[in-house]
Amino acid sequence: MCEVGAEGVQYYGDGGVLEAPLGIERCQDGSLHRFEAVACMEEYEAPPCDTCNEVDGGCPEGEVCHFADSWDTGCFCMRPCVSDDDCESDQLCLCPLRGLGDAVYGSIRSSLQRCVPASCRTDADCGGYRCGVDYDDCGVIHEIRCRGPEDECEGYKDCPQFYDETFDECVDPSCEFHPGLSIWQCLWYEPNCTD
Repeated sequence: MCEVGAEGVQYYGDGGVLEAPLGIERCQDGSLHRFEAVACMEEYEAPPCDTCNEVDGGCPEGEVCHFADSWDTGCFCMRPCVSDDDCESDQLCLCPLRGLGDAVYGSIRSSLQRCVPASCRTDADCGGYRCGVDYDDCGVIHEIRCRGPEDECEGYKDCPQFYDETFDECVDPSCEFHPGLSIWQCLWYEPNCTD
């Protein structure tokens, strides 16, 4: 657990917050980690979405077609779940959530109750390191990965700001998992505002 942290809660529907544990915590450095495996409160019901069938020839067995959980439009295939036991061994069950944002990343979003790629399911799987939640600069969660000794950052506050020419201002970067290097690293850190 973080020295000072804030736990998220499960979230369903239009403004419906359940006082149910999420098992994910935000630390002061802006990082998220999964400290406990919890079951989701509700069975998932997928709204209709047919694009997967039209473009990709349908979803694999056990998956459903759902609208993308991001700023993008369109649909993608996902495996619904209630607990980690419903997912493959290299996945975990991510419940709908809210309450993990801060002043910079005001909305960490996952409205879908789905299996996500994961190399760990809790901190206990990471040999003394945290089971990190990888989210992008839009606050969309992509995967769950152990942190390790070679990482450049743990949270975005570990990273220098970068200069955004479009808005003519210094902007906070994100600390994301780099699959090719297998480390967590700062993204959007050049040019550096401290240079």
